[in-house]
Amino acid sequence: MSTKPTLAAYVEVFGTDSQRERFAAGALPEAEADSVVYAGILKTFGGRFYKRRRLDHSEVRELAMMHRKAGPDDLVTFEVVEPADEFSVSEWATLQALKKSSEDLGAKVEPFWVIAHCGEKHLRNAYARVIVRVGEQDYRTEWCLN
Repeated sequence: MSTKPTLAAYVEVFGTDSQRERFAAGALPEAEADSVVYAGILKTFGGRFYKRRRLDHSEVRELAMMHRKAGPDDLVTFEVVEPADEFSVSEWATLQALKKSSEDLGAKVEPFWVIAHCGEKHLRNAYARVIVRVGEQDYRTEWCLN
């Protein structure tokens, strides 16, 4: 795919025969075209990187309680820090690999942290948002750097 991906290119490469045919006839619904673009982005990154999975409050509380840093009634809060500016060795390597993989798509890569707080336990997870512009629309995905 070129550095300026088009919807037509995504449909051609990642769409089904039916989607290609309907796209050529101008009859492919926008929501279905969006799903083709997202499928293409996931195929580009999914084999090498882990998609961000959001932690829920019970997971954070359970982990904090395992470490004896929180009780069952402690509040769980999340803080997003953008841009992330410090990385472990493995986070940095993953970020650089993600940037390299994004070059062919002309995508922007924006690293950020999500810090979960519960009692005295603080969990910091590093992620990167990849923004791929196709035509006039931005498609955002988030990937784990940890």
